[in-house]
Amino acid sequence: MPNEVQLRELSPRTILFYARDLGTVNDGPLAVAWQLVQELFPARNVLDLTYEYWIGQVNRPIMATLTPYDVEAPLASRPPIGDRKVGDMPKIQRKLRLSEQERLLLLRIANNATLPAEVRAYVQRRYDDITQMRDAVLARITYLCLQAVTTMGPISFDEGGIRLTVDFGIPETQREVLETPWSNAEANPYEDITRWVQAVEDAQGFTPTRAITSTSVVRALLAHQAIRELIMGRNFADQLRRAPTLSEYNMWASGFGFPQLAVLDSQVWVEDAVGARSLIRLFPADKFVMLPPEPLGHLLMGTTAEAIGMVEAGTISTEEAPGLWAGIYRETDPPVQWTKAAAIAFPTFPGADRLFLAEVL
Repeated sequence: MPNEVQLRELSPRTILFYARDLGTVNDGPLAVAWQLVQELFPARNVLDLTYEYWIGQVNRPIMATLTPYDVEAPLASRPPIGDRKVGDMPKIQRKLRLSEQERLLLLRIANNATLPAEVRAYVQRRYDDITQMRDAVLARITYLCLQAVTTMGPISFDEGGIRLTVDFGIPETQREVLETPWSNAEANPYEDITRWVQAVEDAQGFTPTRAITSTSVVRALLAHQAIRELIMGRNFADQLRRAPTLSEYNMWASGFGFPQLAVLDSQVWVEDAVGARSLIRLFPADKFVMLPPEPLGHLLMGTTAEAIGMVEAGTISTEEAPGLWAGIYRETDPPVQWTKAAAIAFPTFPGADRLFLAEVL
């Protein structure tokens, strides 16, 4: 919700920093998913259009050597840098056309120090449009970041005239497609999770502390007889004839050194070239991802051409240029005005070797 100053000053600078106030992300599905992305990939603004990073190696110290006094210290070797990832960051953008009537109201705002009720309502709608376009860009960024942690192998993008294939580098030894899904009574989720936790501990030297999955996976997991018996006891599992709750599972998991489980079911709309809409999940319904307590990398936010134009106009400084951009702008042929949001963004993923990805349904 814009404040009183923002309502009275629909200026390019005011619009830009209103859009960048990520605390104004609409409550709902996107807000939950965006919060997770901020935890996994904290944003880092850069004056650049490319990304470059190395997938990290095992983060364990190499023990020093016992030696007598007055003896030269043994020479340490540097660990290998790792798998290098480099490429161009794509641009993500969306815009909404302003009608002729809305353009006339903009003119009234520019020439009137007061805000009549109808003009005030119009300004509020403009901020609603800015929020909608900003959230559309954030939804695509969120989807991109969650694809990075939930995709087995390379990801191919072919949309809006851009073709891009990226392999974020999750090791083959830390991803698995189950031959027997958890919805099958013959599956053994306890042994599966134990095996995956052990794989991360052996390869990386730490225990995953949290896991993300879908409601569909949670239902299959908690309804599985093996898990019910482990949490509730064999006799009680037969007598109570109910599945444990997610809270009961997490309490049990903490005692076994298993990661705490959280659910992400957020969905957003996508629109094709003719305007037909369909819902897609931001996190796949069949995946189970175990994560470390710390971030996996950063979300690089580059500098858009629109922000460079604001620097050239003296509206913002060079230091303020990187990051998400939003604004209202006009074209003269034909005469039209647009509300638009844009970003140049891409997740760096040096922690790709610090998770375990499984397809369990």
